[in-house]
Amino acid sequence: MEVLYPPDVQRLQNQTVLLNNSLTVVCNLTRVGNPPASNYSWIRKDIGRVMDGAYVREFKSNQSHNSIAVNQGETVDLLCVADGDPEPVLRVMNTTRGNESILIEIKGREAKYRIQQAQCEYDTGNYTCLADNRYNEGRQLFALLVYCKCILLN
Repeated sequence: MEVLYPPDVQRLQNQTVLLNNSLTVVCNLTRVGNPPASNYSWIRKDIGRVMDGAYVREFKSNQSHNSIAVNQGETVDLLCVADGDPEPVLRVMNTTRGNESILIEIKGREAKYRIQQAQCEYDTGNYTCLADNRYNEGRQLFALLVYCKCILLN
């Protein structure tokens, strides 16, 4: 009498893969089986989630994407749009002369920061939008130039 039995496959562990990255999975047999199997098939048990590192889609002000020049006293709206899974934490920062001053920090896909009555002495400089989740961080820069008002003395 010949005893028939199926092969035993080592159980696979859950793994996380970032979107657009590859994943190699090895199927290890702990017992070949009788008769030995000649065909193996992969079956997807559940869909699961595909993770995606954080990145900044756009960082702009008044439809300008890299820089903008305004007159002193004008309002400047900075808009940072980002994506990622899990949802990223967004920071809009003033990064003038190497300092990183956080102006706003939120968890989400969009951060808005308004500079009311822009001042040439304080608001001219470099701004950074940073999107961060547990997989990576993305950032984009924006330059703001505020023209000073001239005061004429008699």
